[in-house]
Amino acid sequence: MEALREPKTGMALSSLEAHEEVKPTKESQYEQIMDAMRFIGIPVISKHISNLQSCELDRYQVARRLPEMESQGMVKVVGRCPSIKNRPLLWELTDSYKMG
Repeated sequence: MEALREPKTGMALSSLEAHEEVKPTKESQYEQIMDAMRFIGIPVISKHISNLQSCELDRYQVARRLPEMESQGMVKVVGRCPSIKNRPLLWELTDSYKMG
């Protein structure tokens, strides 16, 4: 397996630097979550978003990003899911992000 190299110098990257190079950015995760929420079209819990085949994130990644997205005005909490025992939060896109 060939080592990842820093583009400008050609020096090998440390494992931490290599990880940073290949991991998805927060912004790309936000886009995946918003696309999934637009597709579903109704308020959802994080598990339902991650269950979509088009979403490459697990429910923990989704759950981690939703509060960040709320603070940026992308999503909002609209209630709790009554049909699930621990009543997780229901999330919905804000009006300005519904159309994409």
